[in-house]
Parts: sequence; structure tokens; C-alpha cells
Amino acid sequence: VSGSQYALDTPAAFIAELDDGGPPTYFWLQWLTGSGLVAVNALAVNGDEIYAGGYGNVTNIGTATIVGTYNFSSFEGFVIELADGVSPSVNWEVLLGSVASSTTSVQVLAINGDEIYAAGSTNGSSSWDTAASTLGTLSNTQDEGFVVEIADAATPSLAWRVWVGGSGEDHISALAVNGNEIYAGGYSLYSSVSWDTFASTVGTWTNPSVDEGFVIEIADGGPPAFAWRVWLGGVGADQINALAVNGDEIYAGGLLTSSASFETVGSTAGTLTTTDVAEGFVVEIADGGPPSIAWRMWLGGVQTDVVNTLAINGDEIYAGGYSNSSDFWETAGSTVGTFTNLLTWTSFAEGFVVEIADGEPPSLAWLMWLGGTTTDYVQSLAVNGDEIYAAGYSNASDSWDTAASTFGSFMDTDGSSEGFVVEIADGSPPTLNWRQWVGAVSSDYMTAMAINGDEIYAGGYVTNSSGIEGTFVGTRYEGVISGFVVELDDSAIAAAINALFFGDGF
Repeated sequence: VSGSQYALDTPAAFIAELDDGGPPTYFWLQWLTGSGLVAVNALAVNGDEIYAGGYGNVTNIGTATIVGTYNFSSFEGFVIELADGVSPSVNWEVLLGSVASSTTSVQVLAINGDEIYAAGSTNGSSSWDTAASTLGTLSNTQDEGFVVEIADAATPSLAWRVWVGGSGEDHISALAVNGNEIYAGGYSLYSSVSWDTFASTVGTWTNPSVDEGFVIEIADGGPPAFAWRVWLGGVGADQINALAVNGDEIYAGGLLTSSASFETVGSTAGTLTTTDVAEGFVVEIADGGPPSIAWRMWLGGVQTDVVNTLAINGDEIYAGGYSNSSDFWETAGSTVGTFTNLLTWTSFAEGFVVEIADGEPPSLAWLMWLGGTTTDYVQSLAVNGDEIYAAGYSNASDSWDTAASTFGSFMDTDGSSEGFVVEIADGSPPTLNWRQWVGAVSSDYMTAMAINGDEIYAGGYVTNSSGIEGTFVGTRYEGVISGFVVELDDSAIAAAINALFFGDGF
């Protein structure tokens, strides 16, 4: 263990690496110093380089090389590069943010070789870190979406920055890349006025008082350019939470509360079964000038359903999220697991993963329920051939769906949450190969995942390290939020957990 973590009873973030296969033991844990909150929201990987994005209110998260200026914001966004190894190291940190009392958060990352793309939102305009070029206009002082390109190097640099949004609040919550085409998704609140001009726009902004979902394409370059924008949603609230890309096919997932006035699509699968709460959906956008919406699939039952994450393998699209009810869900080719959250629809959620077979229209190949008797969320997915990895968190291990192997212990003792990673073997039906609990006696959350062959990286944050899997060396000052990444090597015979902690919490 390296570094320090501060006061008791406040959450602190860390990164952990797991080598999958058997009962896990820790390789290493490194604390990154600081005296405030640090949280990890996003991960991306390129070989042995792991990138973590998030936010914090510390001036230095323990790196040797820092680019950008800490502006004493409420929260400053960051991207950190880690070098994987038996003893990992922190190569650099890029700070992203603005003036005091403002908040900037990196929500998502994507990578193309040595180009790292980070996106999120900010409510500060002045003193932002300098980029080689800037596209778009920062048009409000509430929340404005942004995308930046970071050029990797021993000392990285901010290649460009793109402002995304209008005079209302705008948030970017999804990001994908295909060569020099960068796709960003999210939602725009209250107004489409003052949005920057795109070469083409598809769909209609229909929400004068709630969220409207969007997907945009940015053409990378020096400087970058806005290629197109697609509005996605009806007269209710709509959000895009996830993106995945396969050539010229872009898949967007999220939620909506009304299908009235939704954009015209080539075909629709599934049934919209709720009119007063959220319904999950996935759409396929065919890239072009302009783009078109090829199909839409509804996902959900009679209560709240949300798609949080997407992953793709050719014509197989995997969507993960949570649902408050299994009643009237779409029929799948096969269903595995049990919906066990039957106490109250609105208070508890069950995690799910589905496979959608691309087509005109698409079809639901299978549905897998993941969870126990209380609340369970699937937050992130990754795929390697026929192996699908799902990460999230659960409030109880009671009545969890049976896995061939289970590692770690459900340590939560105060009714909060425990992080998990599971491996699903694709098939008809699919099977749950293994489940790994990652957490301690207090709240633990898995929020992000990235994959490199048989190495699976999952990240999140923890509020207390007491009882967490593995053996720690050195001192962790409890009581602050620490983000973490766990690495699981799916080819190994014996498992091990490596943890790298990201500083200190509130």
C-alpha cells in the first residue's frame, strides 16, 4: 500500500486489480494522497495503460506529472493514467475544471490509441484549462456538456475541447469512438436554444420543461467539427445513458417517460408498457449525412426500467440496467435467473442483462435477471467473445441467482451496498459462470468497466475498507470516498485482487 487516506466515517475511492480464477488475494494497493473527496466514474484501457476519470476536491491525487490547474472548485474533473504491473504506478493526472465554487465531473471515457476522450459536464466557464483548439460556445452558467481530447505522452496535453449544449442544462453521460468519429450522448434540460450548429440534425426537440435525449457526432481533427445531432425522445423526460458502436452502426440506450412524439424509426420491437414512469430503450442509429434511426427496442415492464450500459460483439448487442417489475416484460428467446424483488415495485430494483440480436426488426435473444431480495443495479458491461462481464452493486446477497463459482464475501453490514462483477457465458440459454463480491462492511459501488483480452478492469468507490477482500499492507485512513479499479485476469488459475486507491473523500 502506498499513500494515505484520511478521516474516519467518510467515503474514499480506490482502484483494485483482481486476477480471476480462484479465491482472490491482493497483489498491491496504493493510496493516492489528498484531503478531500475523490470518485471514479469511468475507465478505459489500452494495453497496460489504464485510464480513470472522475472528480474530486483535492489539488493532487498523488501523481508525479500534473497537467492543468486546480482552480479550487467545489469539484474538479480529472483523468489519470495508471501503468499496470505487479506494482502499478500512476503516470500522470490531467485536471479539468474552472473557478472556485464550480463543479466539473468527468463521467465517461473512450480511447483510440494515444488519444483519450473524456466527457462530462461543468457549471464553470472562466479559468478552464487551455486546449490547443476549442469548438462550440459555452452558453450557460449552469451545466454545460464538454468533450476533450487528451494526447497521451510522458507529459500529456489537451488537444481540443468541445462545448456541447444550449442555454439550458446539458449533460454528457455516454461516449464511444470509431476512428476519427467521436459519439457523445446525454440529455438537454429546459432548452435547445443557442445550441451550436451541426452539419445535419435529425429528430425534434420536444421537451420545453424536462430532459431531451441526444446523440452527436464530432469529427476529430485540428480543430474538430460538429458532424450531426440526433434528438431522441418524446414529450416526457428522456435520457441517453450508454453508447456502443460497430462501424457505421451506433447503439444508444437509456430511458423515456412518454413515447408521444418520439422520432420516426425504421422498425420497433417490444412493447411500451408504462405511461407514467420510465421505460428502457435501445435504438440503432445508422451513421450518415444525415444519420437515420434504424430501429428501436422497448425494454421493460409496468414499472420503472432503465438501460444504464451497452456492449457489443458484432450483431449481438448487450444492454444492462435495472427494473422495478418483471410484469409484462418483453418476451425473450430464453430467460435465466429469478426476479426476486417482490416487496414493493417502487422501492426495490432487480439488475438485468439482455442480448439483442440486430436485425430489421431486432429481437430479444435472452434476458438474465441479476440480484437478490432487495435492490440490485447493473451499471457497466464489457464483452470478450462469448463472455459478457457485468458490474454493479447489490443491497443483499439473499436469493441471489446461482453462479457456478462465487468469490469474495458479501461484507455489507449496514444495509447499504456491495460491489459485484459477474461473468455470463453467452448461449441459448446463457449461464452465470462466476460472481466476485468486492467490498467492505459499508457502502461499495461498481460503476465502470473496461476490458483488454482476459484482463477485466472494473471501477467504482468504497466508503470503508474494513473487511474488504484481500490483505492490505500499510495504512488507510478511513472515512472518505475512495474510488477503485479491480482487475480480473480471466485466464488465470489462481485469483488475486490488486487495488489502487484514489485519494480521500469528504
